[in-house]
This record gives sequence, C-alpha cells and structure tokens, in this order.
Amino acid sequence: MNPRPPYRREARTALLATLVSLPLLLTAPPAEAALQHRQSAPAKQGNEPRHAAMASLRFSTYLGGSDIETGNTLALDREGNLYVAGHTASPDFPSTQAAARHQGGTLLNLDVYVAKFTRDGVLVYATYLGGRGDETASALAVDEQGRVLVAGGTTSNDFPTTTGALHGYRSGTRLYTDGFLARLSADGTTMEYATYLGGTGDDAVTGLALDAQGRVYLSGATASSDFPTMPAAFQPDFAGGLEMGADAFVARFRPEGATLTLDYATYLGGSLDDAGSALAVEAGGRVYVTGFTNSYDFPTTPDAFQASFAGPLRPFEGDGFVARFTDDGTLDYATYLGGSRNDQPTALALDAAGHAHVTGWTRSHDFPTTTGAYQAGRRGAEDVFLVKMAPDGSALRYATYFGGTGDDRAYSLVLDAAGQPVLGGSTTSEDLPLGDPVQDRYGGGALDAFLAHFDALGATLIGATFLGGRAAELVSSVSAGPTGDVCLTGGTGSVDYPQVPAQTALLRLTGTFQDEAFVTCLGEAASGVPVEAPLELPDAFALHPNYPNPFNPTTTIRFDVKAPTRVRLTVYDVQGRKLATLVDAGYTPGRFAVTLDASRWASGVYFYVAEMAGYREARQMVLVK
Repeated sequence: MNPRPPYRREARTALLATLVSLPLLLTAPPAEAALQHRQSAPAKQGNEPRHAAMASLRFSTYLGGSDIETGNTLALDREGNLYVAGHTASPDFPSTQAAARHQGGTLLNLDVYVAKFTRDGVLVYATYLGGRGDETASALAVDEQGRVLVAGGTTSNDFPTTTGALHGYRSGTRLYTDGFLARLSADGTTMEYATYLGGTGDDAVTGLALDAQGRVYLSGATASSDFPTMPAAFQPDFAGGLEMGADAFVARFRPEGATLTLDYATYLGGSLDDAGSALAVEAGGRVYVTGFTNSYDFPTTPDAFQASFAGPLRPFEGDGFVARFTDDGTLDYATYLGGSRNDQPTALALDAAGHAHVTGWTRSHDFPTTTGAYQAGRRGAEDVFLVKMAPDGSALRYATYFGGTGDDRAYSLVLDAAGQPVLGGSTTSEDLPLGDPVQDRYGGGALDAFLAHFDALGATLIGATFLGGRAAELVSSVSAGPTGDVCLTGGTGSVDYPQVPAQTALLRLTGTFQDEAFVTCLGEAASGVPVEAPLELPDAFALHPNYPNPFNPTTTIRFDVKAPTRVRLTVYDVQGRKLATLVDAGYTPGRFAVTLDASRWASGVYFYVAEMAGYREARQMVLVK
C-alpha cells in the first residue's frame, strides 16, 4: 500500500465521498432546509400512501445484504434484461459468483457490485468488483453482446486491472482516488478488460457511453494536472480550480481485445471549479456532455445560447454547462445553462435529431424557461429543471421547471421510444404534480422518490408518481426498454418500500435499517398478484447512525419508538455543550427521521443523544466543510 498522510479518518471519508461519487456533491440536501422533521411510520390516519395502480409495477425488490447499499446506475438491453451497479459494504451481498469476494475498504468498506436481472425479475448473476480500498460505480452501459461496462472511482492500488491497462494506480493528493473503467463478459464471470484512469491528483468518472463502433466515452472530474490528455486536445492543459480544484474531462477509448487505446482526452473548464456529470454520444461519434461550473471563463463558443456566467461565485455553486465535441475531439459548441443562483445539471439524453435533453435541479428564480413551458416559475426552494437544446447549442427548444412547494431534484433522464423524457429523482413536496400515479401520496421520511413523464414539447405532464415507503428514498438512475418498460434504481431506508415480491428471499431489507438498494420496473404486470410489504413496527427503542456521515451541511438522524413515550434528541459538541434540541415531544410507535442543518456550525466532531422510556444512546457524527 502507498503510504498515506495521517489525515483524520472522518475527514478523509467525507472527501472520498465527495469526489469518488461526484453526484453526492451535486445532490447534498439544501442548506436552507433548516430543521425538517417527518414521521416515517405510522402515517397520519387517512393519509397513508395508496398504491392505486400497483399492477403497473412489473417487479420491485430490495437488493442488498446486511450492511449499506445503493443502486447508482442501470441499463436495459434489447431483450429487456436489466443491469444495475452501485456500491455495497455487505460481505453477504447476494453474489452468484463463487470466486467473487467482498474486499471491503480501509475507509468506507465499499466494493462495486454488478447484477443482471431478466425482464421478469429473475436474478441472473451478481458479482463484487474492487480491491482493498473503496470503490463506487457511477455509470454503466451494455453492448450488443450483453457485456457490461462499468465506470466510477477507486482508492484501491490493487484494483483488478488487466494486461493492456492504460496505466497503474496513481493515487491522489487528497482523496487517493483514480477513475476506473471495466468490462465484464456477458455471463458476468470474466473481467475482459479493466484500467485506471487519472493522474496524480484525484479523479472520478461519472459519465459513460458507447457508440455504434464500440468506442467508449467517459466524462467526469479531475484534479490532476497530469491527466492523460493529448497534445492536440481541445484543452490539453489543466485550468485549475478553487474548492474542488477540478476540471471536467472528456475521453474516448478504443477497445482492442484486452487492450484499451486512448483516442483522445481533453480537459474542459475554466480557472475555478468544473465537473462533468453525464454524457451521451451519437452514432457518428459526436459526444454531448453536461455538468457544473463556477468558472466565469468557462470556454463557451460564439453562438452559445448563454455566453456569460450568471450564477453565484461561491464554492460548489454556479451554473450548468452543455457542450458538444466532434468525432475527433474538437469542441463544437459550449454554453452555460442557469440563472442567478445555484443550478446543477445531473443527467443528459440525446434524441435522433441531435437535441440534448438535460435535467437537474435549480435554486434560481430566473432559470431560463420558454413560452408554453409546463411550469414557468419556481415553486419551492429547489425545483427540477428540464430543457431541450437546439442541435447547435444556440437556443432552447423548451425549458421548464417541475416541482412542488418542497425541494425537488432530478438525478436521471431517459427518452422513451417516442422521444419523450422520463425523469427520476427525489422530492420533499407533498403537493408534487401527479398524473396517473402508481402511488398518489407522499410516503413519508425525509424524501420520497418520484418519476415524471413529459411530452416531447415539455408542455404536458403525461404522468408522475411518488414511489416510496415511510422512510427516505431517491431514484439515482432510470432506463427505458424497447417494450415500453421503465426501470429504476436508487436507495431506500423503508421497510415498506412497495414491492412485487421477487423470486428469492435474499433480496429483502435486512434488520439493520440502513440504506438498501432497490430495483423497480414499471410496465406490463408480471404474473401473480402484486402486494405491498406489510408495515413492520419496531420491537425495540433504537437510535441509528446518521446518514450521510461525514456530512455537509445536513444529515438525517433516524430513531425507532417501540411504545408510546416522550422522545428527546439532543446535539452536543466535543466539550459536552448542548447545541440544539432536535426533538422533545411525545411519539407513538414507529420509525422516524429528523434532518439536522449544521450550516452555521464549524467543521468538527459532534454527538447526538436519544432518550426515551429509559433508553439512552449517543452516537458520533462529523461535519466537514
């Protein structure tokens, strides 16, 4: 192992989570949410979520073991088989590969997992992928032969690369993170190729796409001044950064057996911070990328829709960007996208005419919407945005907000067979606009997942639904199949997440009440009668680990109440001084969550203490700014 400076473990963990899984940077809970408290279970009488159209759930299942998991990315092949990847800390994740073992990690104990399901929800294979550090998967694609390509970030100097890899582990200066790219055989048993991607700074891959020739396109963020760009690249030199110290990047590989040849690689950014979040590619090799920038000198093109930076010059806040590169890696167009506050693109999809559809979330009251948009103004502190760019990046074909009076964020976007966008994400809005919903009421917890389906003009909401139980959920990734199926993955803490029971008892929420991955597909109903999971009330008083931890600036604290009692939840600093009383009230039995906003506190270690009916427990949390 490479020697590492004696950074405090908690601080390194938080930094790792920030760059290795870059979407976490773009999806931190809003600072203005202050103290948000929701009851997880039971719901108020007469306000239970109704799964009125549950028959449209073709299958829905938990996916995980006895520790924490998330579903980060998924894809469907032409037969409707589903492939999902994420990260797991469970040594008993339901792996079907006898040779695969959970390696864990020195900080977060995470390995990547990759799993394949048939269209009917039968688990075909599941396998770990990783070394003795920590890994997370951020992007996935499936080729015509059913081989899975997965990309993300790793801190392992023994990640299982193959002969012909681009380079070895190069570590990093703060997070010890390299990007990675790997391809598994169609049966999931063989690593056909795997390589690190990065320099001596920290690097993370967040976007992955394939073209018709089988070439591989990657985007993400790099803090490496020696990232392997080409001398003739559009931007061969690192432009720098502020808080993240990062530029976006775009790269293309050409697989030749187990060898990967780098066709081109370029930085994309200005003198402050830039990060790519998603990309898509045309059959001819033109690649579209979106992401975040707070660089006032981001390299826009003369005919850009928005040539000037409009956002705030604050760390981790700014405008979005959309850019297109030609087949040889030349910048074709680049534009800012945003209003006067924070705008964060998270996903991009491409139609046959070369229109880039982009979604994410915005805090801007003046985000550029178009005439006839479904929702012309912002309703909550954060709303989803959905835009369709002109093929040359010079105009918006449509742009709309979407959301309720709470906070709403989209993390994934796919176009159906008719070119109509389907969005997935998270919401705190109990009044989110709905249409023909699978679940017509907010389930509970700090967040519910949602799906929303728009027409091709961005003017009509075809359908929208909540999806979740009495704890927190979010949708990380959505994919559409050729038969009209829509499948999604993400994370849930609910014991009553809506299910169409899968074929194996391994795929269920365990008793740890930690986050579990889920896989859900909507479409023609599978055989059998769909049912909801029964509500499971706690059999003991409990205080659970906050999530995320470390955090910045908000975190969710969960607790279980076994019998009617008064609950007190208090926060202290390391000197034992009481800083806040989060809860001091009577509770009925159930599982509950409270969100703490520590935006006014300094970085450091804090303790939260729960007291109820003779039960008392304290836990530690770490704030890293």
